[in-house]
Amino acid sequence: MRVIRMFAALITALALVGGCGSRGVVSSTPRSPADPKEQLLAGIKALNSATFRIAGSSTLNSVSSTSEGVADPGRRAMRLTQSASAAAGKATKTDVVVLGTDVYLRFDVPALPGVPSGRWAHIDGRRLTSFRAVGVGGPDDLSGKLALVSALTSIERTGPDELRGTVDLSTGGSVLPEVAGALGDGLKNAQWQARFGPQGRLTWVSVTVPASGGIPAITTDTTYSGFGEPVVVDRPSAGDIVEAPENVYKLLGQ
Repeated sequence: MRVIRMFAALITALALVGGCGSRGVVSSTPRSPADPKEQLLAGIKALNSATFRIAGSSTLNSVSSTSEGVADPGRRAMRLTQSASAAAGKATKTDVVVLGTDVYLRFDVPALPGVPSGRWAHIDGRRLTSFRAVGVGGPDDLSGKLALVSALTSIERTGPDELRGTVDLSTGGSVLPEVAGALGDGLKNAQWQARFGPQGRLTWVSVTVPASGGIPAITTDTTYSGFGEPVVVDRPSAGDIVEAPENVYKLLGQ
């Protein structure tokens, strides 16, 4: 179970780094900036300018992970569900709801320590060192992809709407210490690819951490779609919420 939880934490980090406003859709098709880094930054900002849907997947040996959710940048709101399972039948499931700096976190299997099974832990996001610990980039960058720009070590264009390069995932607390220690130097030379839609938005990111520390290479694919479509992000029912105990903040790397 510990391996599955570490894998799930890593996939969360890759999905975030491998890569706010009204619900309107940009009406014109912008030209790709001449500079690849400018195109990446513009694509991320365009992604964060309207509602969107997110879906991700990854596999490591017998452990697979999927994620799905919706975001409403205008409300600084996001809902994300991540599941990881192994061939032996063991699994984890995590649900996250973000409303501004209020975070609601639920681990169905296993439950969060100190939180009754099936309940949501309310977390004060202002106490977190990084929202990445709960699977989002933060209320002002729900996609989490701005971290990709700051951690780039190389970038090149492979087509009018495609970029690739390398990124140092060991910087800026992108990955929790337990996971970072297991992966070693592989985090420092992760490869990424990105594609953009006709309106310049980032629509797909793939991040690969090369084999390191006895762990095989891991690739995570994340897609974004449904731009400007109505989404629902509700606060959990009051009767299902408990205040997160201090040990939960420690678990999240406060």
